[in-house]
Amino acid sequence: MDAVTPRHRAAPPAVDAPGERPVPATAPDPAPPARRPGRIRPAARVAVVHEGRLLLAAYRRVDGSEWYALPGGGQEPGETMAEAARREALEEAGVEVEVGPLLWVREYLPARHPDYHQENWLDDSPGVQHLQLVFLAAPVGAVPERPVPRSPDDEQLGAVWVTAAELAGLTLSPAALHRPLLDLLRHGTRPEDPYLGETL
Repeated sequence: MDAVTPRHRAAPPAVDAPGERPVPATAPDPAPPARRPGRIRPAARVAVVHEGRLLLAAYRRVDGSEWYALPGGGQEPGETMAEAARREALEEAGVEVEVGPLLWVREYLPARHPDYHQENWLDDSPGVQHLQLVFLAAPVGAVPERPVPRSPDDEQLGAVWVTAAELAGLTLSPAALHRPLLDLLRHGTRPEDPYLGETL
């Protein structure tokens, strides 16, 4: 019977030059990076365009100034991102929509912006990392001229339709969507690359 050959043989010791310190045969594996505490919050938003106007949710800061955002919010267990976008359009704007193609993917890490607070996030703590998908959408059925949110956020004032000229003068959050949304309204431009990166 042939002798059984071990599947793994020990590496021979490295040969050292005279006067040098012994060199290990193999370098130890580096320690894996420590996992940072926190969680990821996936969210979906909708750019609802109708007759040259864009649907926005309106909010008020503690100082009384107003700012605006696309209707949207966090994904809930058991629903897709598109389903989350449709639900949020009803809750924050009272408009039934058909969700279309993905427009943008945007990330936001509050820990990288300690001096910036983005008020449209319900949880803006450094331990929460945000992943946001923005879909193009169109209204379904009767379109209200004055949208009435079904389940607005506590700080939400309401929902409005705005033209490109009106949008240009508004404070939008996230700010990274301001220019792309203007291009969408004015020229129907859609991005070739939807990834916006980590932005404010």
